[in-house]
Amino acid sequence: MFYFITSLIAAIFYFIAASLLLVKIKIKASSHYLPTGALRCLFCSLAVLGIVYFMRVTVAYCNQEILSFFVKKDYFLRIAATCAPALCIMTASVTAGKVREILYRKSTFLFTLLTTAFCLGYWWIKRQFTIYTFLLHLLSALCLTSILTGFMLFYVLIKNLKFYNTICKKEIMSFNTIITLFFTMSLVSYLSASFGVVWPSSILFTSSIPLHIVFIMGIITKEITPERKVRQLEEEPPEQKCETWQVLKEANERINKVYLQVFKRIVKYMEAEHPYRSPFFSREEMATAVGTNTTYVSHSIRQYAQVNFKQFINAYRVMYAQEYFLQFPNARLIELCNVAGFRSLSALNQAFRMNIGMPPGEWCKSQRNKKSA
Repeated sequence: MFYFITSLIAAIFYFIAASLLLVKIKIKASSHYLPTGALRCLFCSLAVLGIVYFMRVTVAYCNQEILSFFVKKDYFLRIAATCAPALCIMTASVTAGKVREILYRKSTFLFTLLTTAFCLGYWWIKRQFTIYTFLLHLLSALCLTSILTGFMLFYVLIKNLKFYNTICKKEIMSFNTIITLFFTMSLVSYLSASFGVVWPSSILFTSSIPLHIVFIMGIITKEITPERKVRQLEEEPPEQKCETWQVLKEANERINKVYLQVFKRIVKYMEAEHPYRSPFFSREEMATAVGTNTTYVSHSIRQYAQVNFKQFINAYRVMYAQEYFLQFPNARLIELCNVAGFRSLSALNQAFRMNIGMPPGEWCKSQRNKKSA
């Protein structure tokens, strides 16, 4: 009866959480924001958790003894599903698409490797193999892959959040502690369940619900964005005595405010995270990082910086290359090219000519002459 009640509560909670997150996605879409893939995956992971617990409720209601035949499979599946929302939240914090792609490939390779190793190891020892054992090892590999992927993501986030350690140290320390404890408990639960000890898993499942509540409520109750406020203002009917040109003027001012807010977020993000140092940094990644779409990114940069996206990024790369050279006067051009995020020396040369008015070699030589003089 206890398992039935706890599973029912968990199923209801995760279904409600998935529904609220779906509403959040619809609101973002209606206010010209682009819901990220990680946000959609978070919704799917919560829905899957609700389905898993609903299936446990159904099975427990029909016949409690059935669960005893699938104890390990049940715990492996729930541990993996419990890790999924945390993985989605952490993936959303990794803004570089190339890094996410590498992590996906590593996770897929790890899952394939573990599944093959578990199945071959069991066959080598027992000299027999069934669908039952294949499903067991498949879920075991999925569970372990989820946990190890969590640690890999955590390592990447630590490197990416170095800047924030100086401005919000307490928050970063709390986040690191929570994530470390969560995935450590997941690993302990996996190892314990492998040997038939299930109480650590029960602690994990119980403690993960308030953890998910904190993260999900933080996402759902996020403050209304400037674009949403502008949309609400635009929906208000103008005064009847207002002339057409004044209505158009006010509407244009509102749109300009939206672009200004987006541009400020772009500049803040560029100065804090230095994403331009990646040669693969794209407009889509910028839009995801500042919480808008590519159209708003392009329009805001064009309106307030008077350049296109590529020129805007290259201007930051040139400034970074200059700062780097002033710190390391013996640096070669190829080194400036790599550290600043240029894909080739020709791109470096073209960007310097456009922003400085001279090639990088000539600029470096002038800086050396100033120091020697």
